Amino acid sequence: MARHRLIRSTHIAAIVGRSLDRTKGRLQLLFHAGYVDRPRAQLDRFPTSGTAPMVYALAERGARLLCEREGLCCGAGDWSYNNRRAGRPFY
Repeated sequence: MARHRLIRSTHIAAIVGRSLDRTKGRLQLLFHAGYVDRPRAQLDRFPTSGTAPMVYALAERGARLLCEREGLCCGAGDWSYNNRRAGRPFY
């Protein structure tokens, strides 16, 4: 989890070997269910040409699920709070 703390949707699609459209659809579902976050700092600026890929981060609910099901516990912490604090230099 810590290896890809913040990651673009295009990179997730490449890692999982799925099309970008399918990956974005799945990420949208995960976001609305509270498993991943989209740092808000990326939304304060509009791209000059087209839509930029969204940056995603693991949310508290997603971290708990990975810990419970896969044993991938990365310590206690408020993942969502840290995601909200992540500014532009971090992604």
